[in-house]
Amino acid sequence: MDSSTVYYITFASIAALLVLLRIAHGIRYFHQHYLRPWYLRHLAYARWYGSIARSIPLLPEDLLDLLLQTFYVSGTVVVNLIGVKDLPAAASRAAQLALGNLVPLYFCHEDLGVFFLGVSISRYSRIHQNIGIMVILQAVVHGAIRVQKEGLNLQDKRHFYGFLAAIMLVTLLVCRILKRRLYELFLKLHTGCALFLLYALWKHINPQTGSSIVLMVMCVSLFGGSFLVQVIRVLYRNVALGRQSARSSLVLSGNTIQVHLMLPRPWKIRAGERINLAIPSAGLTSLFQSHPFVIVWWENDIAGNGVSIFLLVRPRTGFTRKLRERLVDGQQYLALVDGPYGIARHGVSGHVGDYGHVFMVTTGIGIAAGIPYIKELLEGRRGGKVKTQRISLVWQLEQNDDYSAARNWLQNLVSQDGDYQLRVLIFHPARLESPMASMRIGEHNMIEVQTKEADWEKEFLAEAQRQIGTMLVIGRIDPYI
Repeated sequence: MDSSTVYYITFASIAALLVLLRIAHGIRYFHQHYLRPWYLRHLAYARWYGSIARSIPLLPEDLLDLLLQTFYVSGTVVVNLIGVKDLPAAASRAAQLALGNLVPLYFCHEDLGVFFLGVSISRYSRIHQNIGIMVILQAVVHGAIRVQKEGLNLQDKRHFYGFLAAIMLVTLLVCRILKRRLYELFLKLHTGCALFLLYALWKHINPQTGSSIVLMVMCVSLFGGSFLVQVIRVLYRNVALGRQSARSSLVLSGNTIQVHLMLPRPWKIRAGERINLAIPSAGLTSLFQSHPFVIVWWENDIAGNGVSIFLLVRPRTGFTRKLRERLVDGQQYLALVDGPYGIARHGVSGHVGDYGHVFMVTTGIGIAAGIPYIKELLEGRRGGKVKTQRISLVWQLEQNDDYSAARNWLQNLVSQDGDYQLRVLIFHPARLESPMASMRIGEHNMIEVQTKEADWEKEFLAEAQRQIGTMLVIGRIDPYI
């Protein structure tokens, strides 16, 4: 190859690279300015659909979920019918579809499913629930046809284990009512029933071969593989050669606990991330219990990676109650940190910094979700990385100790706000004991406290009057916002 040929190839390669970069820039611009706004306006937050969804509890929250569910259900029904000529064939097809839909449910933890699929945890929970319901419906079709054709004989091995599998499926569906109030019990019951379901199905289909065995092996492999990944993640986050393992200390503030975690392996922390935390000293079983918490605050090293993080906990039952009852304020304890997880890490955080005006509304301990975004926006503003010009936080307290738990962080935020971007308005209802007097506090008196209930509609309309650029509203206060 002579020098002129090399010259032409090099020149053409550079030109092609520039064209590709231009195309990539055009795609990004189209997504940011056309596709994403269209999706948010017409699918995610379609007003006409939102009013319908609120009046019919069984409907999904946004239109996109409804379209996806409709496609999923109709597609499954079509597969149920194609090529089926009699009832035994319909029973076999339903059994195959039940096993096939069962496979993606066997991530050992929902956070790993979120991590690999790159969706929010609420959307993953809805996907998991819908697939689970489909499994049950297919199992009902399969079982009803078989019982109608063969009867139910629990002395028969296949019938007995099929009946046990049906009980496990019903238990998995019903135990969801425990998730909010008894989270640790829900996790144990859900995992135990899921594993026993696999055992019952294996005995039910044995000695059959073919696709049923393959699907069962896929379920076991997915559960085992995801469990191994989670164990490796926990070891990586908590063990580092030459460094102390993850440690925790607690600070009690009334009915709220501030948890401080020292990390052996720093990472770049983003707003919206959460971790799963276990503290063995809270009890023998606590070693095997991890509870999800949002990262409220963090401190960085000189490289910009978080070396310590802070959580805000409102004790209720189970693990959070043990933290309050069994651990001593200010003493250090061994901790096991699993994470980080969250939509920010998986690329669907919503690009908060692209909005000129950010308006946040929250109540009670919900402030824990808002503080990280304010912190990241102010840091991004100082580094010239965000477009946000105004940040407003409206917070109504629910308990007397709400403000004391977050006071230092709010004071820190307003002290960092050299451009006076941040406005904090706190409502302390007179119905609470020892209400705070109306006043202005903090650096430059940028934190305003009012002793009354928040009028959310009034605050939203007042903020809209001061809107700078496109305004993003974070939070949800029905029926106003």
